[in-house]
Amino acid sequence: MGSLGDVYLGKDIRTGAEVAVKIGRADDSPSTLGHEYDVYKTTAGSVGIPTVWWYGKEGNREVIVLEHLGTSLGDLINEQQVEQSKTFLYASQMVCSLRT
Repeated sequence: MGSLGDVYLGKDIRTGAEVAVKIGRADDSPSTLGHEYDVYKTTAGSVGIPTVWWYGKEGNREVIVLEHLGTSLGDLINEQQVEQSKTFLYASQMVCSLRT
């Protein structure tokens, strides 16, 4: 499991729509996924920020179910579809768009 949890592609059982499911350890203190959820709540409605469908704990796991936005920037870099050097250009644009 990654430091902030692992992300899986899931399916909404009611609508059939694809969702992103992020799973982390519930016994982490302070809660990293809890903090991430707080960030999503604060930035909700901003361009490029996914809708959070559900957040909670299941057993010893913490779970966030998010709107699936497509292939992640990390996956594109790993698949060498985006040059790693351009990542910093994208990152600065994403940060600037959150400020406006």
